[in-house]
Amino acid sequence: MQRVKRECPDKDIWVWTGYKLDELDKQQRAMLPYIDVLIDGKFIQEQADPSLVWRGSANQIIHRFKL
Repeated sequence: MQRVKRECPDKDIWVWTGYKLDELDKQQRAMLPYIDVLIDGKFIQEQADPSLVWRGSANQIIHRFKL
């Protein structure tokens, strides 16, 4: 991600993870400065909603770091 951010500084980096933000380990958290948007949380079929923008299920949270 460091390389992408350095070579394409005008591009936004979006990351989807099945982990919650507070569950990320030290190595994963080290990537946060390079991420513009993080969508966290597992996809839960019972909470699936096709009207959600950028998320598959209602439990997922959009974290905007740099937009």
